[in-house]
Amino acid sequence: MQQLSLRFDNEEIMEANISRARHGGCYDRGSADSYYGRARSPHYFVGATLQSERVCIDQMSEFQIREYNHGYDDNEKQGNKKEW
Repeated sequence: MQQLSLRFDNEEIMEANISRARHGGCYDRGSADSYYGRARSPHYFVGATLQSERVCIDQMSEFQIREYNHGYDDNEKQGNKKEW
């Protein structure tokens, strides 16, 4: 049986932990879009949500887009949806 080896970049792990904890970050925005039933649209806010600069997909790194998608996918798996 072949063993898989995964390498994680320490900077990416730190950035992921910070992003996932921060309101307005990539993971948070993906999760919120899923929660409110919105289509995927990778983005994040530099500071407070809706009160700071919005960064759109064309200005995001691959890592940031992955974090957004993780947030979206995690919420989809949990089925946590806004009841209107």
